[in-house]
Amino acid sequence: MVDRLEVYLRVPLEVNELNKQALQSGILNFDQPQNWQRYFYGVIKTFPWLVYSFWGTPEGEFYGARRLPQNEL
Repeated sequence: MVDRLEVYLRVPLEVNELNKQALQSGILNFDQPQNWQRYFYGVIKTFPWLVYSFWGTPEGEFYGARRLPQNEL
């Protein structure tokens, strides 16, 4: 049980690190919105227990992907 909890709690840190690296390397480029959905879809697909992966703008816009109740992405 503790092992599962540690994995579960580690996921947000790993996803944040991936997002940071994607931003720094230019993979996640805010000037190319067609790549955002593909990127966040890949994050959700990689972490099956993750429900949302997204980023928001100061203007209130959100871009990302989510997992629906039937495990659809």
